[in-house]
Amino acid sequence: VFVDMNDTLYFTDQIFTPVHIDDLFSFLQMMIKKEESGIYHLASLTKISRCDLAREVCSFFNLNQSLITPCSIDSIPTLDYRPKRTDLNIDKYRKLFSLQEKTLVDYLQMISRSYSLEGDNSLEKK
Repeated sequence: VFVDMNDTLYFTDQIFTPVHIDDLFSFLQMMIKKEESGIYHLASLTKISRCDLAREVCSFFNLNQSLITPCSIDSIPTLDYRPKRTDLNIDKYRKLFSLQEKTLVDYLQMISRSYSLEGDNSLEKK
């Protein structure tokens, strides 16, 4: 949630399991190769709040963490209900496919290899 150009609100109580695009691509390739069908949840193995994710990204890339303003999702007026827990159960996926466990640092290293951090604190594609 943007407050202004210098400050951003991040929810401390909304938990999710973000997925890297490379993992989604690999999952879809495996589904096609094994001719699987049905409903599968794909998610990372680590549950994290949006605020903690923002802090981890700032820490990894040496960015200014003071621009992160923690808040509760309940403190933001919305027109519709926003759940606090959006993490997914991936047991069905884990039973069918071998899952290479990756940490948040693994994903940040992947991003770091694809982008270079410039002096203006922006990530620019290599």
